[in-house]
Amino acid sequence: MSSTNSQAVITFVVRGQAQPTEGATRGGAPSSALGSRGTVLQRVQVGARRGASDEVRVGARPGRDVVVLHISNGPSLMLHPETARDLMLAQSGLTRGAVAHRRRSKGGGAADDKPTEVSVPAQLAWQGLEQAGAVRGATRGRMGEVLLSAVEVVTGLLKEPAARLTAAKIAARMDAQVDAGVYALRADAFPAPLKGGTKLARIPAPSPSGAPLLVLLHGTFSETKGTFGKLWEQHPQKVAELFAHYGGRVYALDHPTLGASPIDNALM
Repeated sequence: MSSTNSQAVITFVVRGQAQPTEGATRGGAPSSALGSRGTVLQRVQVGARRGASDEVRVGARPGRDVVVLHISNGPSLMLHPETARDLMLAQSGLTRGAVAHRRRSKGGGAADDKPTEVSVPAQLAWQGLEQAGAVRGATRGRMGEVLLSAVEVVTGLLKEPAARLTAAKIAARMDAQVDAGVYALRADAFPAPLKGGTKLARIPAPSPSGAPLLVLLHGTFSETKGTFGKLWEQHPQKVAELFAHYGGRVYALDHPTLGASPIDNALM
């Protein structure tokens, strides 16, 4: 895909089938917040079987586009292109520096640590969850692996029809949908919305000491309900298993996604 700033484009190599996007839109934020819907630039239906599909290159421009990862029977994750790149690098076990070293050894030119192309696996794994499950006798991959059904690149989510809002005002409107803080969740029902609910001053120490806990982090242009609500609505049994696995220690961090950095949110 073309761009006025081709140096900034991050390319995601997806094994699957390119899908038509003519006229496709995606509401990345409530219309009352931004007054617009994003335009789908590229969409790839992910092929789970090797050799059953082609390699499709999907380009996303940091600061202009959003990468949307559709989880099979789960939520859609809306990510900044650089965040999506880091997630894919983590899947391959490579750090940015390792990829940069490999590029330089192949005569790739730029000696930086920001790869411009990464592969997208059909299955995403969170090894920490797998290892924790193995320690506790859980089936490998049950908690730590998910399948991707599609990958999209969406643009135009921050367009304002009157073109009068500054970036700071747009960020403030978007982030106003959350009351930043950590909230305790329940297995039987999702407390929607979290905004206006009771925030925790701190997460209680797990009992027994050292027991795992889970904090849900929503994606860009969203909040916890928008990212995870369907999990409660459509898969209550899976939610019950999740709470059982963590002994009820499941929380959500509702946080701003435009007006604060990931470091600020982590510190909070």
